[in-house]
Amino acid sequence: MKRALGKFETAAALSGEHAVWNIVGMLHLDGIPSPDNLRAALEILQARHPLLRVRLILEGGRHYFESGDVPAIPMNVHQRRDDDHWVEIVEDYLNFKFEHSQGPLLQCAFLTDGQKKGEVILAAQHSIVDGPSVENLFRELMTLCALIESTADIDSFEPLAPLPPVEESFPSGFQGFDLKRKTLGYFGSQMGDEFAYQMKLRGKRKPPIHLDARGRVLHMRTPEEQTKSIVRRARQQRVTLNSAINAAVLLSVQKHLYAGTEMPFRFMSMADLRPYIEPPAPPDQVACYISPLRYTVQVMTDDTVWPLARRINEQIYASTKRGEKFLASVMGEQFMRMTFGMKKFRMATTALSYGGASKLEPEFGPYKITGVHGFVSNFGLGPEFSGQVSIFNDELWWDMLYLDTDMDREMANQIFDEIHSILVEA
Repeated sequence: MKRALGKFETAAALSGEHAVWNIVGMLHLDGIPSPDNLRAALEILQARHPLLRVRLILEGGRHYFESGDVPAIPMNVHQRRDDDHWVEIVEDYLNFKFEHSQGPLLQCAFLTDGQKKGEVILAAQHSIVDGPSVENLFRELMTLCALIESTADIDSFEPLAPLPPVEESFPSGFQGFDLKRKTLGYFGSQMGDEFAYQMKLRGKRKPPIHLDARGRVLHMRTPEEQTKSIVRRARQQRVTLNSAINAAVLLSVQKHLYAGTEMPFRFMSMADLRPYIEPPAPPDQVACYISPLRYTVQVMTDDTVWPLARRINEQIYASTKRGEKFLASVMGEQFMRMTFGMKKFRMATTALSYGGASKLEPEFGPYKITGVHGFVSNFGLGPEFSGQVSIFNDELWWDMLYLDTDMDREMANQIFDEIHSILVEA
């Protein structure tokens, strides 16, 4: 196989060349497979999914996925020290630079106590996967482990054909000339927003740029009753939970990094394109079908979470109605080339992906899933505070990331605690 990358796939590949941009997912397990069974399951997955057996090559200024003579997926087994050992491994993967020209673009780690508890970690270069892809890989991986453990026949895991770049499946109105025309208009509005944003930043704090930054993780759970209260209150306020979470993160960062200054802030929100393409992408396919949307919102000195959440909600809703999720996807490569070419500005203040409730089954044969985490790498030109939020077992699970050149762990924890306090008090 040799397939040219799409626009956002290229943006992800470029990020992995100039810095590191990986997705790292993790399962907490009660009941663990043997390393041999996990290795066998990985081999079946690699044979099934085309993008798990490719390298990235550059020809004539264009990136391609290429298969052939790609090694097996590396699996590193670790003797589990304690319940927090996984943090160290996840951080290493978030800062790990894949050998693009060699492949594969996925690695696995297995933490095991040899008896009952353990963690399975998958780390991939962002050009081949998105959040739904990683969740599906975990589902298939644990299904295979259970089948191998029971010595049952393994079927329904036949090799799949590669999916095309996402833009080839955009709906009518976002193809051909229409797409070019709308993308040009979107580019113009983004440049206008950039000019206005930079003018308003005069005399205000600007975040530092350190290209040697290393990502550090923070994780937290909001208890079930508090989660239900937050969800219920968001509905009463007629805003999405995504908007409420984005507002709380911005308010906390404004307070702790910007001394509460009234000014515009940039935030990024990720859109899953799978439900909106024609035909919808098969749920069991591995691909990178997301779009990063960037917005600017004025945060007032006396803002509280619900007024800010409503403004954010209105922005995202209007953007969705205009189809900007498709336009941002095809603008990804140009935006990333400009970002790394200039090296003069950070992409945003915050970036957040809210994935809703986890769709993973709670048990696979003898293996019970007791927790799910997901992280995305950040780099010195990226946002100051980023992360992924999801619902697992009716609790909000927060998987956040900060850069060690932006703040120390004490400051990061202050921001994190403030986010939780804002939402609980609201």
